[in-house]
Amino acid sequence: MENQIQRALRPIYAAIDVRQYSKALKLTQTKPQNTWPIVIALRCHCLERCGRAKEACEELRILLGVMGGDWDELDERIWMLSLDSFGEKSDNNIAQTKNSGPKSSTNSVKKKGKGGSKAGNKKTTTVVIDIANDANSHLDAVDALDLDIELRENLVKPMVETSSFKIDPLDISDEHTIATISITTGSLRLPRTWSKLYAKSIQILSKSSISKTDLCNAMGQAYLSHLKQISQSVSFSQREKITNARNILKAWEEAQFLGMSLAKNSGEGLYQSWCVMATLEHYKSCKNLLELLSSNKSDDFSTSEEREKMNKKITMLPRLAEMLALKTVKSSEDSQAFSPSADDYRLLIECLSIQEKYDKTIEVLENMRLESVDKRKINDENDVRQHVGSLVQITERERLELLSKIMVKLGRKQDAFEVYTQLLNLMPDQWTYWQGLLEHAEDTKMCEQVLARILEKQDVLKATGKGPKVPLRGPQLFQVELAAKTVIQSGNSGDLSFFSQAIISYGETFAPLVFCCFQDLRAYIDIFIKKSYLKEDAQQILLWAKKLRESNDPTANIGDEIIANKQVRRSQLRAYVTSVKVCFEVWYRLLEVGKESETINKYVAQFVPTPSEMVHQWSTAIDLGSNPKDGGQKEGLPGDDLILLSTQLLIHRSIGQLDDTRKRASLLAAGILEHAIHHSPYNAYLKLAAIRIHAQNGAAARSWEIFKDMDVKHIQLDSCSYFILPHLLDSGLYKEAIEQAGKIISLHSASEKDVCSFMAKSLENGNLLKGREMINWQLNEMSRSLQMLEAKGVVMDLAPLLNYGNLSDPKSPPPLGSVHGLCGGVTDGERVEKIVRDAGNYFAAPSLIKLASDNDFNLESWSDNRDFTVNQFEVLVKNTYEVNASDSYFRAHVHSVLTKLVLMTQLSKAPKKGKIVKIKEGGGLAKRADSLLRAIHCANTLSSESSNKSNVRSALLKAFLDISLATSAIVAGRDNMLSTLDESDSCARREEMCIPLLESARNCITEAIEYWKNYNGEKVSSICRILPDILVTFFVAFRTTGNMCDKMGWGKRKRHTKPVSKYLSEVALAFKELVSSMLAVCNKAQAGVEVVDCLEGICADMEDEHPILEINGISAALGDAIGHVSSTSTETKDRIIPILMQMDDECSLFDVKES
Repeated sequence: MENQIQRALRPIYAAIDVRQYSKALKLTQTKPQNTWPIVIALRCHCLERCGRAKEACEELRILLGVMGGDWDELDERIWMLSLDSFGEKSDNNIAQTKNSGPKSSTNSVKKKGKGGSKAGNKKTTTVVIDIANDANSHLDAVDALDLDIELRENLVKPMVETSSFKIDPLDISDEHTIATISITTGSLRLPRTWSKLYAKSIQILSKSSISKTDLCNAMGQAYLSHLKQISQSVSFSQREKITNARNILKAWEEAQFLGMSLAKNSGEGLYQSWCVMATLEHYKSCKNLLELLSSNKSDDFSTSEEREKMNKKITMLPRLAEMLALKTVKSSEDSQAFSPSADDYRLLIECLSIQEKYDKTIEVLENMRLESVDKRKINDENDVRQHVGSLVQITERERLELLSKIMVKLGRKQDAFEVYTQLLNLMPDQWTYWQGLLEHAEDTKMCEQVLARILEKQDVLKATGKGPKVPLRGPQLFQVELAAKTVIQSGNSGDLSFFSQAIISYGETFAPLVFCCFQDLRAYIDIFIKKSYLKEDAQQILLWAKKLRESNDPTANIGDEIIANKQVRRSQLRAYVTSVKVCFEVWYRLLEVGKESETINKYVAQFVPTPSEMVHQWSTAIDLGSNPKDGGQKEGLPGDDLILLSTQLLIHRSIGQLDDTRKRASLLAAGILEHAIHHSPYNAYLKLAAIRIHAQNGAAARSWEIFKDMDVKHIQLDSCSYFILPHLLDSGLYKEAIEQAGKIISLHSASEKDVCSFMAKSLENGNLLKGREMINWQLNEMSRSLQMLEAKGVVMDLAPLLNYGNLSDPKSPPPLGSVHGLCGGVTDGERVEKIVRDAGNYFAAPSLIKLASDNDFNLESWSDNRDFTVNQFEVLVKNTYEVNASDSYFRAHVHSVLTKLVLMTQLSKAPKKGKIVKIKEGGGLAKRADSLLRAIHCANTLSSESSNKSNVRSALLKAFLDISLATSAIVAGRDNMLSTLDESDSCARREEMCIPLLESARNCITEAIEYWKNYNGEKVSSICRILPDILVTFFVAFRTTGNMCDKMGWGKRKRHTKPVSKYLSEVALAFKELVSSMLAVCNKAQAGVEVVDCLEGICADMEDEHPILEINGISAALGDAIGHVSSTSTETKDRIIPILMQMDDECSLFDVKES
């Protein structure tokens, strides 16, 4: 029998291995194996891989139904995937699957050829889920947007019908079947179904004659499934946050029980550690849930019994965790056993710290070193392979670090100081130890004594030849830190002088040795300038920096034999670069605290070299090449920093100049950077600077090319996409913006899966805290990423703009909405259906709409994962990057209104014989209208509270909300949240409600026109931003309103007889005027060339920089930079003008005579 099963399964597995899922799917339908649980599980997997998620879920539900119990998460997913009709079915609050629903795996396959008809007509259907025409279900498609998942599950539950299916539950609990099902549930993102699957499986296996080893394996997978469920817990609203907190608490509770059972059945210490970790996290989840319930004023979310139970747990769980952790640590007292792992001790110390048992913690840490002396040592890799768990033991450094933290908590500063002294003896270059030493010293003299001993020890090592080649920076920098603290505390002139001398002394020592010397001193220069206030106080540092530069000029004696040595030249170059950076930092800080910017600029300029001098120094240093053995980097040339500094000086000097002068300086900077990139193609800082300069010049297409060449991937997509995304939007490069935003979203989707996989491996290897760290990282940083939030908003905004049309082809289809997105056309019904379904998928852009249900949106609860440390090359000119979370939240409300507007119109009905079709109370149309009105009210409230939006955008937003209200009045006879269905509803009443709303929308557009005429900023860039942000949104809503008016008999050709048609036409013509003025701006921007005679202009404006153009290759690079501006300008025109023309042409149709 076993051979027969293997023969039947082999071709299925072979097809899956080569990713031929369609072929494998056909093989799973062959009799008699089509009824085997493993084959049904494989069929689910193949259906999911083929993109047939609904069928996969239905087959999965049939299989899991045999195990008994409720599968609410899976049932709700099937309901969501069944939202494929917006006609009468949706109006009756149903999603019918009764006759076309899930069929059991016993269905016959209709065969071709002779006898095929007879075989195909014989069907045996088992309906497991009957989401039928239930008048009491009260579920509608809009509930997928409005209700949280717990409420939807409760409403779906009464619709589910289960039937018997003749499979032994023990067969489903087979290891291979469970593993196959878990892969499918993971791909479908059904974490609670995943964990429940293992829970049911263990219940079945524990009653069978299965071996203890197999049972422990199943328990281990069950434990990990709960942790995977926790890592996938995301929420949109306050109610969902509380629901998720309860689910997380329950998951840790179940994991705690499984850990205890594993430890009992296996006897392995690793599983006892699993139990300790789960107990601690169970305690933390109780505290978190209590805090959420306390912050919520409503009593609907909890009961006094629940709170009392959690308070008892909070008291009991730490004691339980401590008992288990002590047992784990003491279980290895046998001299033949290995010492407890580092994580075992860390968990024990955490248990004690939670209970504030600091004295006992110190006792554990003190005894730790003594206990490890006689323990068994690791001999070879077999010890590591055969041991269950981790053999990584806590180091002396970490032991002392933990001890210092406990001393601090106890207020024993002297003891903490002594511990930090011991740490510095171990690692004298660790800066955090020096900071800890200073923080816990009674006075600076104690620190000076420790410093003197460390320096004396280093001198002895150096004399014996055992010291490092480069002096340790930590002890030397600590002298500067001590001087800084003295200045902060007193601030007198004598201390300032001592502080400056400390800075200079450190710079003299390390400027020729390491490039990071400036970064070490940067914070102290900031402190010095803020405490001195006067530019004269900075003179000592500036004079030293100038002297350092002049005495370390690599080109001063280039012909000398000594200077020709590359190592010496590199040393001089490092000192030269450091001196310029120090001057630039002093310059920037003086401008930051001073008011006389012109005087400061003239004063500091005499201490810095000109851009041409720095570029010349760079060109002579090209031959030095990369020098990793001498402290250099493989990624760039040692003189590349001079290019960055010279371009910053060019840009800084052009601030306050005429527009043409600023543009020429910026173009010259772009040319210099392009030339440098040609010689140093792997320097990321040069590319970052070039991206920004090109974007400022209007050459975002070139910025995009450079960004792609940087090959940003993996986690960098989340941390570094802010370099390019705003520039793409400002230049109308919408396709590229969607591509980048899509990569960000895909990263987060892949990250969740990777975390589940690597977290499980980490725990199996005994690295418990690393596994926990992965879970917390996924929950608190990745799932709450601001960059992902912005990416979702970008995709939703730009979806209708993916096809730009073709200006040269008159037969080209209208560009708006030709591929994706709502556009006010016939495709909206199908597209809004997909948006509603995808809204439940956290890693799909439409899930942004769910954010609109969170009335307590808090920016601080989101994680800003952008990496700003890469901008450290900016010294004199620094860019600022705003957080756009509020914009993303507002986008959620706007798209919520638009989506619900289209949803409502899908159920609209034309009048019959001039009479309104009555709307059923509680029906689909009434429900959707009510949801739309709530969404409009929330958006209106948020708009009135927001004060950082442009006037044009605010006016258009108000017009959009007004016209959405008008559509609600036309379709449902309601124009506000408080209005109800009126028995006397009629066409005349709806027309009367609609007119003031359309008039208000027209007035708002008129205001927007006036604002636009008076706008003095960069208009083409503003158009590129406004177009996807609100212009297209309004136009889609307007088209939808026009379609509803046509259905009511108020078409555009009746503008002289029907008041609604008249006002709608006025809205259209006002909008046309705004769009036409934007079209004129775009066409005018292309009429003149911005960079006429740029080379001559540069020579006239910047005589000192003429030598730059004489360097071979820079003039050609400058010409390329000018060309990039022209090409991007043309590209922008080709992208946005067809869309503006379409809107302009369609609005022109309303200027017609009555038919």
